[in-house]
Amino acid sequence: MPRLSRELLLITFGYGALFALGLIDNARGPTYPNLLTTFKLGPGPGSWFFTISSIGSLISLLSNKWWLRQKGPFQSLILFNLLMAAGAFLIFVGTFIFHQFYAVLFASMIFGMGSGGSGISMNIIIATNAPSHLRRQIYGGLHSMYGIASLLAPFLANYFLDDKWPELFAWLALIPLTLAILFYRLKYKFQLSSPSIPNSEQGLKYQTIKKKKLRPEHLIAIGLSSYVAAEVLVSTRLVYYLTQTGQFSLASARLYLVLFFVLLTIGRLTLALVKIPISNFNLIIFGLYATAIIQMAGLYVAPICLSLTGLSMSFIFPTGMDYISQLFGAKNSAPIIALTMLMNGIFIILIHLVTGVISQHYGIFTALHLVFILLALSHLLLWLSRKRIHLS
Repeated sequence: MPRLSRELLLITFGYGALFALGLIDNARGPTYPNLLTTFKLGPGPGSWFFTISSIGSLISLLSNKWWLRQKGPFQSLILFNLLMAAGAFLIFVGTFIFHQFYAVLFASMIFGMGSGGSGISMNIIIATNAPSHLRRQIYGGLHSMYGIASLLAPFLANYFLDDKWPELFAWLALIPLTLAILFYRLKYKFQLSSPSIPNSEQGLKYQTIKKKKLRPEHLIAIGLSSYVAAEVLVSTRLVYYLTQTGQFSLASARLYLVLFFVLLTIGRLTLALVKIPISNFNLIIFGLYATAIIQMAGLYVAPICLSLTGLSMSFIFPTGMDYISQLFGAKNSAPIIALTMLMNGIFIILIHLVTGVISQHYGIFTALHLVFILLALSHLLLWLSRKRIHLS
């Protein structure tokens, strides 16, 4: 098979895997109020539905050196798609058959293990197979798959109302299962599991100002993860916040979530299709400032502005992935991408726990102000990383 076609097939697998992950992941937000009702839970205990999957993700992320060395990103992505399928199906089983929240939590952990490993694998596949001059656009396309899936998830959730909500996860499990079977069959025919680093780019040379415990790559990983936590906080709690105000029905609140993901998708598709003449760093910083301003307007002026943050957030993370490859090169970016995804997992666990506690004691309105802290931390760490790097 020609090299370009092989690379295209690998990139396609990454796109499909993130689409499957996005559907299951974002089905949890709109079904969260139904889960609380089904198991008669408050927002504190109910937040473990999100937190436990993040712990599962963390397990995969912490062990990434082992499974990447043993299997490589492609074969690992097959395995983690199977885990995502199993986790989604077990959410259905845990609710309909066992009628136990603990069974649902176990299923969420399995899904989290699959999603965590998939996140590292697909981003490394892009970093090591995309041409450097198209890499930011290909990353934009990759993460637009998550946006498209996130857009579809609330619509699908509206077909599984009330007690039928677990059935949604049973159907969604078929998507990663199909991908895993398909690409397993293609693996030997097209030698997809063999290593491929077509990109000769070595990355811009850099030096740290002096030896410090927190090197630039650590600051970048933590800074991007702080942003990701802010995005997750908005997307997973938007429906709950709007319904708690008493001004929105569950169906109308889900439409606001749909708008959030429409704008997230439009922004990422624009990044994929249009070569934006702005540096990676400046584009990220612009997105952080714009998000903070729009989030403030959403909380204090008009709730629809919370949906508008989808546009300002859309390009930050895919641009951040390209920023890593730009600085450190395709050959050196894999461990830094893995570190970033690991920090993502840690931050997401923490934000779900903290949000659950604050929501329980002070209300979801107060909890949503955590977004500003996370965006400020992201800006600070990315700025510090830039100060510690001399580009030549």
